[in-house]
Amino acid sequence: MQNYNIGIIGAGKLGLSLAMALESINSLNCMVIKPEQNLPALTRYFEKKISIYTSLSELQSIPQILFLTVNDSSIESVASQLANQFGKMLKDKIIVHCSGFLGLDVLAQCKAEGAVKVSAHPYQTFFEPAKELFKGISWGIESEGSVEIISDIIRQIGGNPVKLNFSKKEDKAMYHASAVAVSNSMTASIDMAKDIFEKLGVDAEQFILPILKTTLENNFSQSEKKFDFPLTGPFARGDIETIKLHIKALEHDNYLLKSYCYLGLGTLEASIHHKLIDVSKYKEISDILTEILVEKKIFISYH
Repeated sequence: MQNYNIGIIGAGKLGLSLAMALESINSLNCMVIKPEQNLPALTRYFEKKISIYTSLSELQSIPQILFLTVNDSSIESVASQLANQFGKMLKDKIIVHCSGFLGLDVLAQCKAEGAVKVSAHPYQTFFEPAKELFKGISWGIESEGSVEIISDIIRQIGGNPVKLNFSKKEDKAMYHASAVAVSNSMTASIDMAKDIFEKLGVDAEQFILPILKTTLENNFSQSEKKFDFPLTGPFARGDIETIKLHIKALEHDNYLLKSYCYLGLGTLEASIHHKLIDVSKYKEISDILTEILVEKKIFISYH
């Protein structure tokens, strides 16, 4: 196992998780964090094995590889600051940003000073920092040169590097939208179900976890065989009366009603796209859901 000289700029949930993972393989050299972040706690966690700075200007040299795990909106400005501060000292250094939707162009100023620019996005959700979050996940990688060093690092912390070859700028945004669909939108659906169980006084976990497991298996066990789209339930059947009963049951809770209607519209799109229902059923259900949202005036607020 080869050790690397790696630095991280940014100690949010992703940055801290990555720092923990890299420290566990003895490849983390330094971090740059915001002054308001908990420096004593970080220092205790890493047992003074790494250098921790509270300003980019404190850096005296650039490690072999530098991960930028700051907010997406800050990546370009941090790259600009690196270029201005270090100039030709960036030559042959690998500068990596971890945004899921930004391309390599945000690192252009580092590239102008001779750096190798890389985008490496962990396809994962980061709610609580933990080094285990990288085990078994895929990373989407873009680079103008070889990705072997970054791929090796990803493998060492348990991940699966995947080279992305997008032809258009919009492709990266589409890739990122898939992560929003599978994680963020699913979380919203689960929250709705949990909220319903809470109002019913029933333990949600014992009901939700098994059906989630089956749903995932249904969606991926057939992927190579190209079987029918594995959507069940009233939207897939065009069962208008059941949908109306759901709406009636939820009408006194605007959060649940709004969630049901919006998630229902999305499910309805999947149903018509995969030809599970006909156009007339699609239109009738769509009109019902849209009318509810308009009548309740909950497009903007459910209070």
